[in-house]
Amino acid sequence: MLEHILTLGVQPHPYGDKLSVEYPFSIALINVDVKESDEVPTACVTIKNNRVLMYVNPKFIDEICRGWNDTDKIAFIRGVGKHELLHFMLKHLMRRLEYDPKLANIVQDALINTIIPEFQTLLAKGKLSHVTPEEMFERNGDILMASRDALRNDWTWEEYYKAIANKLETITVTVLER
Repeated sequence: MLEHILTLGVQPHPYGDKLSVEYPFSIALINVDVKESDEVPTACVTIKNNRVLMYVNPKFIDEICRGWNDTDKIAFIRGVGKHELLHFMLKHLMRRLEYDPKLANIVQDALINTIIPEFQTLLAKGKLSHVTPEEMFERNGDILMASRDALRNDWTWEEYYKAIANKLETITVTVLER
């Protein structure tokens, strides 16, 4: 499974970008150790002992990709790898204290997933269902994707965070007032 992540930017895939667009992933992988682990629920990237580590849970991959053909499963694995690498490349591991880490991760995930072509193809094929951060309190989905408002307004993750935080504050106030 990990070989599909380790070949990002080096080996093409029908659902991915052209290699000329993907090469930053191969450069980022020079600085990241990729490991399988059932100690994380899905996948994550973190820093330990001054080393960047990516963990991917193979059970998560198998659960999502149950019944899929190899091309679709490899596309999903590549998408997960790109997702975690983008957290590293976009410096999301450097948390600022004024942001709730869970909510920050939600909006960062949604924005990242929106730019991964493998996920776009799997969504178009009906292999994955999506939910936006705005909708996740009302319904479930396989993957977080940025809302039309976030994309139309070209929000940074910080701007998206503030919009969601304001919505949550409004929901909380409304419930408390009842």
